[in-house]
Amino acid sequence: MFLKIFLKTISVFVFISISAFSIFAQGFPKDLPNGKGKYVKPGRVVPNEYIFKLVSGTSSERLKELAPNFSILNIELIMEDTYKVKYKSDPGLDFLKNVSSKSGFVESVQHNLIYRAY
Repeated sequence: MFLKIFLKTISVFVFISISAFSIFAQGFPKDLPNGKGKYVKPGRVVPNEYIFKLVSGTSSERLKELAPNFSILNIELIMEDTYKVKYKSDPGLDFLKNVSSKSGFVESVQHNLIYRAY
C-alpha cells in the first residue's frame, strides 16, 4: 500500500517537473527593443494590415487621406471607431504612426496581429 502511494507521488512529481522544464526551456527573447509593447514575434503579424482607432464620429473614408501613395484594398469595421485596413503594399508602422499623429483624427494604429488559441 505504501509503495503504491509512493510510486504515484513520484510519478506526479516527475510529470510536473517535466512540464515545468518544457515551459521554461522555451526562454525569452534575448534582445528586447527599448520601449513598451514593441516586441512582436516574427510570423505573428498579418502582412499589409493595420488596426486604426479613430476619434469618435470620424468617417472611415478619412483613412484614405493618411497615405495617398499607398492604395487601400479594404476597410473593415471591427468595433465602434476601430477599423482593420488592408493596404496593397506595406507603408510600414513607423510611417503610419507618424502621419497618424499629425492627422488629428487617429487615436492609435498598430499591426494586425495573429492570435491563436492553444
